[in-house]
Amino acid sequence: MRLEIREYKLSDFDEKEIFSIVIYLKTDSEDIELDYLGKPTSDKDMFEESFNFLCNHNGLSSVLNRLFIELDSRIR
Repeated sequence: MRLEIREYKLSDFDEKEIFSIVIYLKTDSEDIELDYLGKPTSDKDMFEESFNFLCNHNGLSSVLNRLFIELDSRIR
């Protein structure tokens, strides 16, 4: 029903910036959130590079592949 790529800027107790990219998928039966980077990062350059990659054709293909793998694992 809906696919979103979300970027989050978080702060920890030391006021250090932490970034996260989350893939959100809303289906008829559930909402799925996948952390694209695997874990939040404080490396702003890596975050920006990853987000820019996701906004082009290859990045969108990568997102769809990750979602298909996740959906397949939930079916089995």
